[in-house]
Amino acid sequence: MSFIEEHGLWNSEQQRAAREIVQRVEREGIELVRLSFPDLHGQLRGKALVPGALASAMRDGCAITSTLLLKDTGSEDYGYALRALP
Repeated sequence: MSFIEEHGLWNSEQQRAAREIVQRVEREGIELVRLSFPDLHGQLRGKALVPGALASAMRDGCAITSTLLLKDTGSEDYGYALRALP
């Protein structure tokens, strides 16, 4: 049983759509699929998969690094730099 099935995350229409996406990637000869999610600043981050890994990712998810969500990736200086003591 897949993670999606075990936890009842998708209805039948979503399951059908996932199967159709996998079939379309295969049919159209797409060589690379990018799964994306937004970081804290709305910038897309993600992971590139070869088509053979897509079906598994659609059933069981795809591991991503959590550090992209645990740190501020903005260019602002919020005063956390080390400073010399007087």
